[in-house]
Amino acid sequence: MVDENTEIDVKMESLIARGHIKPISEELKNWAIPEVADYILRLDKPHQILVYRALPRDRAAAVFAYFEPEDQDAFLEALTDADTRVLLADLSPDDRTAMLEELPATVTRRLMQLLSPEDLEESRQLLGYPEESVGRLMTPDIFVSARSGLVIMRWLIFENMVGIVRSLIFCMSLIATDC
Repeated sequence: MVDENTEIDVKMESLIARGHIKPISEELKNWAIPEVADYILRLDKPHQILVYRALPRDRAAAVFAYFEPEDQDAFLEALTDADTRVLLADLSPDDRTAMLEELPATVTRRLMQLLSPEDLEESRQLLGYPEESVGRLMTPDIFVSARSGLVIMRWLIFENMVGIVRSLIFCMSLIATDC
């Protein structure tokens, strides 16, 4: 019997050799993000770029965020500035900040030149906070505030009732201003 992985590899190799973006995209849509990332990294550079470009933008950003920092760096070197600009724009602010802080300063400066003015301002703000601080770890797109004196549990219940999606709150930092 033929090994399933070998069968998939043969099919993907055939699609890649013909440069058929749409069928590659269709084949990969049911793969888990880590599987796609691992598969891409096993390919040679030109084929890595071809397969990466076959991914929808949201999956491409998730796959890139899954790469180790050294793999991200090597992958970025193979992309054109236009590809890199799209990739950076599609990353969440947290993933973009994590990547930028891992890269050498010269690479980080080059990449920051490719950011939109809004993303550049956001990245500079996040990179300005000390490492491992709440400021560096927070997502600036989602924040909530509560009135002073409001009991946190009452506030959470109220916010849940008006539609805050619980899955968006991974970590909540509390700041006391009256200490």
